[in-house]
Amino acid sequence: MDLGLQHYSQVLFHEAPLVANYPFGIQTILEALGLQRGYGTVPQPTRLVSNEVLDRWIADGVGGDVRCLLKFETENSTGTFKDRCFIEPLLRIREILEGRIKSPLMCKFVSTGNHGAAGARGVAQMNETLRCDGRPEIVAEVTIDVGVPLHKRERLERLGARVRDRTPDGRPITSYRQAEDLVHLECERNPELYWQVPHADRFVVSGYAVIAHEILEQLLRSGHSFSSGHCDGDNVAILSPLGSGGLFSGLLYAKSLCPQIVSYGVAAAPADMSFRSLWDQTLIREEISTSATNPVDGNMATPEAYALKIIRNIADGVLLVHEEDAVFATALLKCAGVYPLEATSGLGLAAFLLYPELFRSVDTLVLPLTSPFVSGPVRDRIDNLATNPQALVEHFVQRRKELSGGASGIQFARTRVRGRY
Repeated sequence: MDLGLQHYSQVLFHEAPLVANYPFGIQTILEALGLQRGYGTVPQPTRLVSNEVLDRWIADGVGGDVRCLLKFETENSTGTFKDRCFIEPLLRIREILEGRIKSPLMCKFVSTGNHGAAGARGVAQMNETLRCDGRPEIVAEVTIDVGVPLHKRERLERLGARVRDRTPDGRPITSYRQAEDLVHLECERNPELYWQVPHADRFVVSGYAVIAHEILEQLLRSGHSFSSGHCDGDNVAILSPLGSGGLFSGLLYAKSLCPQIVSYGVAAAPADMSFRSLWDQTLIREEISTSATNPVDGNMATPEAYALKIIRNIADGVLLVHEEDAVFATALLKCAGVYPLEATSGLGLAAFLLYPELFRSVDTLVLPLTSPFVSGPVRDRIDNLATNPQALVEHFVQRRKELSGGASGIQFARTRVRGRY
C-alpha cells in the first residue's frame, strides 16, 4: 500500500462531501485495493506521468498551456485496466475456504480480449489458493463472438482460459450481445455452478474506482491541494473512454469527492451504445460483430445499467468523436513516445482537441491509457500516421471547423438536462 495513503484518506475521504449518491465509500475502495495488492492482480499503483512532447503538440493544436498526465493502466499484470475488475470472486474465496459456499465449476466472462484475459489470470490466482487448501480448481471460460481476431483468442488461451465462440448446440455466436445473453442465462440457471464477472457491477466498479483513488493521491503529491472537503479541481479534467461504462463510472469516484474536477466519457461509433443509451434515456443493446478492422471496438460491449446511473448522476457529460479521431490521437501519443496503444486510449485526447471550449479552465488533463494490444491493420495505420505529427495536429484543427456548430454530446451532471450544447 502506498505511503501517504492514510493521510490522503483522512483529508479526502473523511472530510469531503459527496457531490451525488456514489454507490459506495472509502471502506469499499480500500477493500478492493487490498484485494488487488494482496492477490497481485494490480501489485502496485500504475504511474501517472507527464509528457512534455505531448504538451507541446496539444498547445499547437488548441493553444494554451495544458499539462497532460497519462495514467499507465498498461502497466498492470495483463497490460490493461481490466485487471482492476476481478473483485467479487476474490472476496468469495474467503467464503469458500470457510465452507459457507461451494466452489463454482466455472467463472464465466464475455469478452473480446482484455476482460477475459484479466479474468483468466484472476482465476489462476484463485486456484493457487484453492490448491493449497486441497480444493478443486475453477475453470475460466471466456465467451467471444466469431469475429474476434485470432491473436486475441490465442492470448486468452495462453492465459489458461477455455474459449468458446459457439452456443452449446453448435451455432456461431455473432455478437457481443448474443454472448452476454447466453452467459447471463447460464449463470442465472446454475448460480452454484457458474459465476459471471460482468463489465460493470458494484464490485467491478469498486475495482476501477481504485484508479481514481490513485490519481487523487498522485495529484496530491504533485502539488494539488485537497483540504476540508475542497480541492482545486477547477483546473483538472479527467477524460475517459466510455465503453460499457465501467471504467468511467469508477473514475467518477474522484469527482464525487472533488466536484470541481471536469469529467467526461468519450465514445466513437460503432461502440457507442452507452452514449446513445444516455442520449435516449433508455438502455440500448444491439447486435454488433467484432472485427479486427474496428479501431475502437470498446469490446462492442453493451451498456451496463449500473454504470450508466452513476454517469448520469455525477459526470459532466459524454462526448462523441469519430473512430478516425481516436486513431489520429493515438498516433499523436506515439509521436510523443507512448506506444503501443489501442485506439481506445486515444478517445480522451481526441475529445480534448476537438472540444477545447469545454476545457478553458483546465490546465491539467488526466488520460487513462487502457491497453497496448492493437490489431495488425490498426497498428499499421497508426504507425503510418505517426510519421507526420504536424498533419495530425492539422487534422484536429480542420475537424474543429467541421464541428463549429457545437460539441456532439450530452451535458447532464451540473444542469441535469439532456441535449446538444
